[in-house]
Amino acid sequence: MSLAEEGLADKWIDKISQLVLDACDQFDELQRNVKNVRLQFKMPAKHHSSFSFAFVDGGSGYVDLAGGSIYFIRAAGAFFKNPDKPIWESDVGAGFTILSRNVDRFVGIERDILEIQTAIELLQYKPDMIVMDNSLASYAGMGVPYSILHRFQDPRPDGSPEFQYFNRFVTLMKRFDALITECLLNDILLVGITKDPRSRGYAKNLQLGNSVMDITAVSLIADGQVGFTPEFDSQYIRIDRIEEYLKKHKILTDNRGDFMTCFCILSPKANPFKIDYLKSQKNQAREIREMIVSLHDGSGYLLPSHIVHDHATISSELAEGLTQLVLKRTAERNMRTAETILRAQRRSRFG
Repeated sequence: MSLAEEGLADKWIDKISQLVLDACDQFDELQRNVKNVRLQFKMPAKHHSSFSFAFVDGGSGYVDLAGGSIYFIRAAGAFFKNPDKPIWESDVGAGFTILSRNVDRFVGIERDILEIQTAIELLQYKPDMIVMDNSLASYAGMGVPYSILHRFQDPRPDGSPEFQYFNRFVTLMKRFDALITECLLNDILLVGITKDPRSRGYAKNLQLGNSVMDITAVSLIADGQVGFTPEFDSQYIRIDRIEEYLKKHKILTDNRGDFMTCFCILSPKANPFKIDYLKSQKNQAREIREMIVSLHDGSGYLLPSHIVHDHATISSELAEGLTQLVLKRTAERNMRTAETILRAQRRSRFG
C-alpha cells in the first residue's frame, strides 16, 4: 500500500520538513559557536625508522528465533613487518542465548573477548605497536544493563542468561587487563582507533554543548587542516558497583584503566578518527603519531585496517548460511528442538 493510499503522505512530509528545519537550525548554531574555538592541528613526519605492528578487528552477527538468539563472532589480527608477509591469527565462535533484551550488547562483549584474545596471541611476535579497532576507553567504560548491576554485589551463579551476561562481562575486563599488563611488561605500545566514534566528550570539553558529536566538531574546527588535535584525558562513565567489583579483584587498577585521547585528520576533507592509548605510555605519544602517519592509506585512514577488516567481518550472506547450517544440524539431531526453539519469529525487527 502506498503512502497516498494510506492517507499519510502529507503527515510524513510535514514531519520530515520539520526534522530538516530543526537539524539545519542546530547546525547553524554549531557553526557560529565553532568560530570561537581555536584548535591547533599538528602533523608529524613519518616514523624515522622501520617498525613492526599488529592490527586486530572483529565482526559479529545474530539472528533472533522463537526460543532465543543464535550469534556468530569472528576476530582476525595480523602482524606486519617489512619485508615479510603478514602473520595471521584468527578465531571464530558461535553461541545461543535466551536473553530477551540487550542481545546486541551481549554479542558485542563476546566479540570483544575474541578480539582481545587475538591481540594477546599476536604479542608473541613482539610488535612495536598493537592497534585495536575500537576505543580502549570504551572497553574500560563499558556499562551493563540495569538488570545486571546487582550481580556485582551478589555474583553467585544461578544458570540465568543474566548471570551469563555478567560472567562474560567480567571475562572481558580480565582479558583487557591482561592485554594491558602484557603490553606494559614488554614495552609494546597499545593503541585504539575508532573510525566512526559516537563520543561527545571532546566537543563538551570545547564548550560546544552536549548535543554535538566529536567528529562533527573536529571536522568543522579543522576547516581543511590536517594533523592531530591536542590530547586530553579520556573520560568515560564510571559505575560505582562495577568500579568497586573491579577494584576488589584488582582488575584495571594501578592506572591501567587510564587513557589519553586525540583526533586525527590525515588528508583534507577526510573524516577525523579517534585515537586513544595508555596514559602510562603518554611519553611515547609522538612515536605513536609518527607510526600512525606512516600507515596512511592516502585517503584519510590506515591501510592495515582495511586489510584486517576484510578478514574479520561477518557478511549477511555468511550469517544466513551459518544460521541455516545450525538449523539443519539441529534438525538432523533432534527435530523437536529445531521446530520448537529454532523456528523463525512471527515478527520481524520492523513492524
